This record gives sequence, C-alpha cells and structure tokens, in this order.
Amino acid sequence: MLVYKATFLNLIFTILVIFVLMENAITYIRTYKFQLILLLLSILWVGIVNYISNLNQQTYIFPDTISYINAAEKFYYTGQSDATRPLLIAMINGFPLAFGCSKQLLFSWSLIINLISWFSTLILLFEILKNYLPVHYAFSFTLVYLFSITSTLLLFHLLTETIFILGLVFTLFCFQKYYLTKIYRYLAIGIGVLILCILIKPSTKILVLFISLFFLKTIVNQIFNKWSIALFAPLFLLLFHVFQVNQQFGNYTITYTDSKTYYNYLGTRADCFRNEILFEEYENPRASYFDRLPLTEQKKVAFMDVKEQIKNNKWNLFKAYCINVFGNATKGNPSLINYINRSSTSCFESFKLIFRVLSKLQNCIFSILGIVLSICVIIKRNRSKISWITSVFVLYFIAISGISSGQGDRFHLVIYPMVLILISGLIYSKKAAAKVLSE
Repeated sequence: MLVYKATFLNLIFTILVIFVLMENAITYIRTYKFQLILLLLSILWVGIVNYISNLNQQTYIFPDTISYINAAEKFYYTGQSDATRPLLIAMINGFPLAFGCSKQLLFSWSLIINLISWFSTLILLFEILKNYLPVHYAFSFTLVYLFSITSTLLLFHLLTETIFILGLVFTLFCFQKYYLTKIYRYLAIGIGVLILCILIKPSTKILVLFISLFFLKTIVNQIFNKWSIALFAPLFLLLFHVFQVNQQFGNYTITYTDSKTYYNYLGTRADCFRNEILFEEYENPRASYFDRLPLTEQKKVAFMDVKEQIKNNKWNLFKAYCINVFGNATKGNPSLINYINRSSTSCFESFKLIFRVLSKLQNCIFSILGIVLSICVIIKRNRSKISWITSVFVLYFIAISGISSGQGDRFHLVIYPMVLILISGLIYSKKAAAKVLSE
C-alpha cells in the first residue's frame, strides 16, 4: 500500500511539474511568439536555400577565406597576431584549434557561428524596429532582411560579414537603448562592441574614431563609471594587437591589407586610366611588384602612390573610385557563378539564375535607398539622433567600398539592416508629425 501511495504521489507531483512547465512554456510562447516565428522561418528558409543550391556540398571558397584560416592557425599555434587579419576574428574563426581539431573543422564551426550571428541580428533588428513601428510591421521589415539572398548564402562561407553585421546592429541597438533610457552602460557597451568590430574588419577604424569623438563629452564625464570597463577592455585588446603587429613587422598598424587593397584596386585602376590600358583585377604589373615588397615597404609605397595620384591623376582617381562604388552597389553575390549542381536537383539552374537576379536587385535597391535616405536624414533639422548615427554608418560603408572592387554585394550587404532602420525611423517621424498636427 505504501508503494502504491508513493507511486501515486510521484505521479501527482510529475503531473504538477508538467502543468507548471506547460504554463511557463505557454507564457513564454505568447511573450516571444514573434522571435520564435523568426527562428522557425530562419530554419525553414536556410533549409530550402540549402536544398535548392546544394550549399553544404559546394567546394567554392572565397580567396579571403584562406587568409582567415592562416590567421587563426597563427594565433592558436604561436599566440601571435597576423599581418593581414586582426586578432578577434582569428580567435573566433579558429576556436576549435584550441582543442586540437583540424582546420577542416573550421568550416563547420564557421557555419555554426554564422547561423547564431545571423539569427541574433534578426532578433536585434526586430527589437530596434519595434521602437518605431507596430510589432507586426517591425516583424515584416525584419523578414525583408531574413530573405535577403546574400546574407543567407554567406552563412556557408568562412568570412567576416555575418559576424561583423551582428556587431554593427548590436551597436545600434545599444545606442538606441541609451537614447531611450539615458543609462550610460548601453553607450559604453555599444562603443566597446564597435571597437571590437575593428578587430573583425579594420576598415571600421575611422568610423569608430568619429563616433567616439561624437560621444567624447559623455565618456569623459563618466570615465570612472564601472561600466567604462566595457569600453576600455576592447580598447586594450586593440592596442595589444597593434603592439604585437609592430613587434613582428615594424609598423603600429591594425593590418597591412588596407595598403594592398588601395594599391591593387583603386590605385591600379586609376593608373590604368592614365596609361590607357585595360584594368586586370588580379593580374597586372603593379600587383606583381607590390606583392614582392616587404610589408613595411608596402605601407610606404601605397602612401606615396596616394599622394602622387591626388597630385597628378586626381580625375582618373575619382573616376576609378566612382566605378568601384557603382560596381559594389549593382553586382550580386559572386559565389553563385561557381556553384555546381552536385545533387542533380532539377530546379538548380533556374533558382541559381533567380538568386543571382535577386542578389543584384536587392543590392541596387538597398544601396540607392541607403544613399538617399541617409542624406535626407543628415540634412534634416528635426532628425532623431539614432537615425543620424545610422545614416553616418550607411554613408561610411558605402564610401569606403570605393577603395576596392570585384567582391559583388559583400561590401554593401552590411547596410541592409541599417536601411530598414532608416525606413522605419522615417515612417515613425511622419506619424509623429501627423499626430502633432492633428492635435
């Protein structure tokens, strides 16, 4: 009898636990239903695109991928920073190497990191948009980014874009929180994450300097606040990387890639215009000459080339710059050309063409909207500060894209979520103005 009684009591207890868990689960689902729907749609979308395009079976890798793997191996095997790829992205990409895994596993690890980063970006974007729009509209706007084809395709590549976009959107999320609450920790965390973005993509450094100067008064006033550690810890990591690069190669710099990028793309194209010869992106005498130079000499040669071309070839330099920006704003995802129908999927070629057209179309639309909306926000007097900062972000990344070329829509992909923020901010400001007029 005692056994049956104990069993009965255990059963009652189990039922009560399940009931409580179900109640909590139902409450959780009701509270976060849009986030959960985003998760389900994300999984479904990636699964469909993967099936159609055989993404997990493709062997094409971007040329940049090799340098990211080399930087990861150098960090985990020697503890040193790389000359071309910064410290943080090497740490993230190469994490499995710390446990003795092979570099082949880095591609699977990259997919996991990219999926987490991509979904986190969707959630953060949704949270930002909710402060401008009704929740259903914010959800619909978020779906626009979810279904951007290049952001999906790059999930299967070992690159920086997906992680980098998460860092930028998280920064804007923190800045929005700061303006809504006036709590300093959001500002400190936001700027700290933006500093970390330099160690993912060094091209962010001038933007970080500008934003830091913009908030300098607040930072100085809160210098002894405990949350300032969120700002100074990333700064310390950045300085550590710079000192390591100087110790190994002889320059206080974040990367030597910026010099090479300018010289081999923008500088070479302008020089080809001057000499009236065809610009070859990967094979030309300037590139061959530059690659043979020591890294310290590359910095000097690139700097002298900038000075010389501004002085004697400024029109061709400007022309080359405009062509680069135009190309980065109008081209689609470059990896699609190299995809092969490995599973003999019947609709492969049709969807390959559709995806190529979609990636071009999306790039054109977001680039045009980004430029137009950002300029409108900046010249408008009653702009909100978060919209102003977002506009600066958009124009900055479009502007620096002119230094390089031939990467398809990878350069302008970072502005896609920012453009959605600008559009929602514009809708919000118009509604606010209409409300004021009606009163």
